[in-house]
Amino acid sequence: MAAAPPVAPPPASAPPKAVPAADAEASGGGNAPPQTIRVTVEVLEGLMMLVSELVLTRNQLLQLSRNGADSAFAVPLQRLSHITSDLQEG
Repeated sequence: MAAAPPVAPPPASAPPKAVPAADAEASGGGNAPPQTIRVTVEVLEGLMMLVSELVLTRNQLLQLSRNGADSAFAVPLQRLSHITSDLQEG
């Protein structure tokens, strides 16, 4: 019995396409297995660094808003705070 030839990995220049969760549920009725993508460690580290910088900037803006009485920034800062928290939690 002959061994099957090895399967070549996909080319590096064609990354897998991410499918939004809504599309996956609509096409599979919600029973489809979770979809995954591969990213390099460098991309993941860069994303984590940017989220860290976003958290620091958010905290600076919140501190400035507490020191001043400018309520025009209250709603956008609250939204920024929620989005940043969601990114931190994953």
